[in-house]
Amino acid sequence: MSLLSGDYSAKWLELLKEAAPKVQHVSRLWNPDNLGTIIQSKRMQETALTLGLQLTALSVRPAEIENSLAVLGTADIDGLVVTDDPLLEPLLPRLIALAAERRLPAIYAFSDSVQRGGLMSYSANFFKLWRRTAGYVDRILKGSSPAELPIEQATEVALNINLKTAKALDLKVPAALLARADEVIE
Repeated sequence: MSLLSGDYSAKWLELLKEAAPKVQHVSRLWNPDNLGTIIQSKRMQETALTLGLQLTALSVRPAEIENSLAVLGTADIDGLVVTDDPLLEPLLPRLIALAAERRLPAIYAFSDSVQRGGLMSYSANFFKLWRRTAGYVDRILKGSSPAELPIEQATEVALNINLKTAKALDLKVPAALLARADEVIE
């Protein structure tokens, strides 16, 4: 299974800028040891240039995460992108709280972030992917060779928006963006 989030990581910045047009300096949390987030970072750098954004990378390596969160809490940052590195998933409650405290518009690569109070998410449905993965496990246990199974990629990417969070951030999410959302929490 493949998320192919590198293909849509540039969209994170575009959506963030559309929801919060005043955003100028965005931080992205990423893992420099994860090839997927390296690809995402390259695409986001290119997109940041076209959108006129200043993009800062903050590492989520275990030895560096506390320093990165401290920088996020004090630096002149007005937007945040949380990539889909597995190291970030257990930190989501803390990241959502920090974004709320700092009044940072943030977009997350984990769809459940919006239900937890995050502003926006744009991501594949991990639960659907895990269900498909279970089918692969079943086939392997029944004798199929893993080498013969096709690689599948996510076919659905959903945009979720939390209007309660937008209101707390004094953001008026454009109607056009709301119309494109797959889920809007009011």
